[in-house]
Amino acid sequence: MPSLFGVNLVLPSHPFLPMRVRTLIVGFLGIHLLATLLAQLGATGLGIPPQDPLLVHVAYCLTFGGVSGWLLLKGQQMGISTAAIWGGWPRHYAWLPLFGLLVAQLLFSAGSTLLWFYGLFHLAPDYLTDLLESPAFVEPPASQMPVLFLAFQMVAIVIVAPIAEEFVFRGWIFQRWADQAGIPVGLLGSSVLFGLLHLNPIGLTVFGLIMTLLYLQTRSLIVPIVAHMFNNALAWTLQHLSSLSPAGSAQSPLTMSAVDWQVGLAYLALATPILVFFMVKQWPSGSSRLPYLQNLDPTLKQ
Repeated sequence: MPSLFGVNLVLPSHPFLPMRVRTLIVGFLGIHLLATLLAQLGATGLGIPPQDPLLVHVAYCLTFGGVSGWLLLKGQQMGISTAAIWGGWPRHYAWLPLFGLLVAQLLFSAGSTLLWFYGLFHLAPDYLTDLLESPAFVEPPASQMPVLFLAFQMVAIVIVAPIAEEFVFRGWIFQRWADQAGIPVGLLGSSVLFGLLHLNPIGLTVFGLIMTLLYLQTRSLIVPIVAHMFNNALAWTLQHLSSLSPAGSAQSPLTMSAVDWQVGLAYLALATPILVFFMVKQWPSGSSRLPYLQNLDPTLKQ
């Protein structure tokens, strides 16, 4: 039991159990519907067509801003310390190796995407065709406000997504499931859920594992948020550079999935040893505690 000046301290037991993840999912869907409606109403008032791609990023920012605000309110009602979820700034943290790890993660994500598409190309070609014709892959129509569109896209991808997704998935869902079933279950479960909600489930599940291990390692959401921002900024920049390339814009992803699987394997061969080494080294032991509980313990320094 931790003590301060000889006085035993009683830390809260199972602080996250009152908040069910299914309640969070239902709340997310409700907030998303409301955010989409508000974005559409605002667009109508400003004379922006409802199909303008700008509204997608506006609705995204409203959705995750609303979900984060709702969780802050729920946390206050449950007696959860927001400061203990976030943790402090990790002093003397080695940032440079982290960025090297993220480059390996980006390579793994790209390689797993190529192999994922290649597998779908042979096993489920109709599903792959439908996927590649979805709004996530089809070039959106030109926005009537291209500068504002680019600004909202960058804000949504590079700022809002890293902050909100780390707060929701690592700060809440991971700790909720870890509080209920143990840290390894929370680590794997929240990472798999994170991966399934993205187009590349394998790469993003591994990304979720890396982010959660960083949170466990540092007890600070700041580190996975910065890592997430760097990852998204690099991916967003590479995507825009690729779209400006005549070769990149001319080749269909469906064709690429059948041709470039060797590139995918090469990326995985380069990245996997680095990621596995990090995960094995940082995997939680049986005595590991939730970052939240560690941050409440005044005997532990950041």
